[in-house]
Amino acid sequence: MSDDYYKGYKDGIMAINNAETLGASGDPKGEAGAAKPGLDNISLVAQYYEGAAMKQGADTYGAYNWCDHPMKASTYYNAILRHLNAWWLGEDLDLKSGLPHMAHIRASAGILIDQQETDRMIDDRPKMLAPLHPVWEKIEKALNPKITKLAPFLEGGTAGVLGDENNILATPAIPDEMQALCDEVKSIKPNDEQ
Repeated sequence: MSDDYYKGYKDGIMAINNAETLGASGDPKGEAGAAKPGLDNISLVAQYYEGAAMKQGADTYGAYNWCDHPMKASTYYNAILRHLNAWWLGEDLDLKSGLPHMAHIRASAGILIDQQETDRMIDDRPKMLAPLHPVWEKIEKALNPKITKLAPFLEGGTAGVLGDENNILATPAIPDEMQALCDEVKSIKPNDEQ
């Protein structure tokens, strides 16, 4: 797609949004609509590809098959990961469908959202023992101030990194220091376990 397409698309959407926001038409429906999610902000290219992935799924499994029966969350989770991993390794198009892996990810995520919001998803996810976000924060806090100590070891342990003998990077990390860092990260527990 050309830059002109995106500029024209964006300019047109902005003009519509400005008219609704300013109430230029005096249309009460337009004012009410402006308070709802802006579906016009979703990429039309992505919508088109998602629709193509949904059509391929309908041709394979039957139209609206995901509406007819509850579905296991793991089915779509695994499909998303397969497509994401293939994309991450440089394969843009699914070899079977010829569509972008990202289109299949959007389709699968959309089905999961629909299934979960309509209480039809078979929730076979592992039970969460503790919220992950606090654990991630603790790991990041533990690593961030100390991660620079690992750089010389990872770069071959050469002294004088960054040319400053007083810099923490100038002192090669030794295996004992690395082990201590690893032990500290392993000891981090969720809030409710402390």
